[in-house]
Amino acid sequence: MSHIRMLVVATTFLFSTSVLAAGAEDLAADAALHEIVSSSVPHPVAYWSFDQWDGAEPTGDAKLENVGPTLPEFPDFGEVNAALMLKQSAYAVIPDEGPASRFDFDQGDEITIEAWVSLDSMAENAYIIGKGRTGDGDNQNWALRLRSRSGAACVNFLFRSRDVPAEGDNAARPGDWHRWTSKKGFAPGSGWHHVAVTYTFGEPDSIRGYLDGEEVSGAWDMGGATADPPVVDDDAIWIGAAMKGAKSNALDGAIDELAVYRGVLPPEILKSRFRYVPQPPVRPQVPDDKVLVQLYGPISGIASVPQRVGTLLTEWEQVPWAFVRLPNRYDEWGIRDDWGKTLLVRAWGTVELPEGECQLLVRSRGYSRLWIDGQELATTPAQANRSGAHHVVDPLPEVPVEGMRPAAMADRESLVDFRSDGGRHELLWEIIVGGPSFRAEFGETSLSIARGGEMFHVIDAQLLRPLTDMGWTSLAAELQHDLDEQDIATRRAANRRLEPYWHERHEYAIANLKKSRGDMLSIDDVIARKGQRLDHSQAERARDLTDSQMQSESARYFSEHIETIFASQCYRCHGEKKKSGMNLKEHDRLLTGGDSGTAAIVPGEPDASYLVELVSAPEDAGRMPPKGNGLSASEIEKLREWIRLGGDLPQDDVEPVAATEKVDDLTFLRRLYLDTIGMAPTYGEVTEFLAADERRRRQVWIDRLLDDPRTADNWVGYWQDVLAE
Repeated sequence: MSHIRMLVVATTFLFSTSVLAAGAEDLAADAALHEIVSSSVPHPVAYWSFDQWDGAEPTGDAKLENVGPTLPEFPDFGEVNAALMLKQSAYAVIPDEGPASRFDFDQGDEITIEAWVSLDSMAENAYIIGKGRTGDGDNQNWALRLRSRSGAACVNFLFRSRDVPAEGDNAARPGDWHRWTSKKGFAPGSGWHHVAVTYTFGEPDSIRGYLDGEEVSGAWDMGGATADPPVVDDDAIWIGAAMKGAKSNALDGAIDELAVYRGVLPPEILKSRFRYVPQPPVRPQVPDDKVLVQLYGPISGIASVPQRVGTLLTEWEQVPWAFVRLPNRYDEWGIRDDWGKTLLVRAWGTVELPEGECQLLVRSRGYSRLWIDGQELATTPAQANRSGAHHVVDPLPEVPVEGMRPAAMADRESLVDFRSDGGRHELLWEIIVGGPSFRAEFGETSLSIARGGEMFHVIDAQLLRPLTDMGWTSLAAELQHDLDEQDIATRRAANRRLEPYWHERHEYAIANLKKSRGDMLSIDDVIARKGQRLDHSQAERARDLTDSQMQSESARYFSEHIETIFASQCYRCHGEKKKSGMNLKEHDRLLTGGDSGTAAIVPGEPDASYLVELVSAPEDAGRMPPKGNGLSASEIEKLREWIRLGGDLPQDDVEPVAATEKVDDLTFLRRLYLDTIGMAPTYGEVTEFLAADERRRRQVWIDRLLDDPRTADNWVGYWQDVLAE
């Protein structure tokens, strides 16, 4: 049972369950809170535990589910706890109760709003609760929201002041928006958080914000601080959204223990709301001589490992204690997605280290800490924010062993002594990757070992990876290759879930293409006959183009009879000048129309063609051309005949395309490599090609390179442009 619920039941028992703490300081704090509560602490005038709707009316995908904060992380809640689940644009409505209701706050009134929130994602704003602004109006009575700021969800209070009439020498002033935003926030996706604001309308300095048991500073970042009175009307109260459910203001996540007070709750009470017991990470089962890597996020902060590490996003296994990049994330369509801004990597493993004194070298782009056998052994500092172009360039880092690869620029390192008993040791390495101002990149993160001035080696089962330029380059290439293979498998697995959808699409296409042919053909035959995979020569394709586009009967008729009419009567306004958006020289424009949006011609149907209607109209009824005598009856009849024949325009001359001569083998091979993988063949590949069977090698190499993954990489840019357009 939460503190708020206990306050609703009986004020004197508000903190009766808080004596779960074992320390004397906690007991003293609880006693002080009992004294506060027993005085004049305001009761909530509206409270929603979301065990039931309590007068709220759900809209859209709003539902009550057992997803609220629970034991053991949150000791003030039970093992099962319902909360309001919202997907963006879903919300709950509380109808207004009329004038002077419990939800009406005017000048001098005190308000406290508190809630538990969990965000799945964050748009620009996320409404927790607000009165007014349900449509497009400027009638925001009050609202508690979250606002995105540098990727964090910050506590936000918003209201609009009402118009101030003229008084004496003071001119009338329109109302304005007034928004207060905290400087500190939390990462969306990081679980449950407690937020609250208190405010006295008319006293701008009275604003206070709270996040997870701490008072947070902030600023009036829109409209400024004001002593003007707020808007007060009879609009409804919405939970989870505003402005007709606009996604830019809707909350995507869950809300629990929402309460509104007509009064200011003491800071001690609001700070006591958030009681969180972090759960120690559970060591997973790790295969021998492997590293199990877990990716969590999003997290808040880059300078230390937070108590709450977000959701386990993915995990994978590898051999060396080194990292070059994160695996890619894919959505359900197999399309690249984003992991988030700030992430935590936990690498688990058991390694056998040689007996005796040794040195461990920890390298990381950002903050990391290394645990061996449950003891914290080393840390690296947080990544420095040096985005400007005027800072001093760092000197090249020194290395403890000559010939060793220095740390990459912007990477941090820590060198520590360690004595091993020669047995196996349990390792946990926690690494923060990325940040609000950083890319989610590892740099050259590695854990290495050396003894007695010897070369450092990256830790793995064999300790055979020297930390030299050549050794790291080779290791990085292997890690990159393994991640590439992992990405391919992940992408295919994600896309496989849509196989039934694509299978249905393909079956539909096959069936309808066959139907359109009226005979039973294979799909390859249908595609070939549709012109998507033609087997005849380039010369035949050129002849097809000439026959179908340049030599149509209506195009010839246009050249012989219509072009002179358009040139003398129409082109002056509807040629290059494009008056009213119409250019009669452009066939597409004839079919789609100018500014009117009405097609000028309907091929084969002169009576339905707007052009015929215009040239046939009386002079005072919008005839074209508007000046002169217009077209003669003979010219109009020729125009009708041209449209009846199809209304084609002659195409620009196309030079005949002759089949190219067969090129020599080396030219063919170079062109094939450049057209597929985008690189010239190596000497070894040329030699292999020339040694192959002359009768089949061209076809074999075409198939080989089409199956090469580098071909897909090379053509990504082209297909992105094609699909985008």
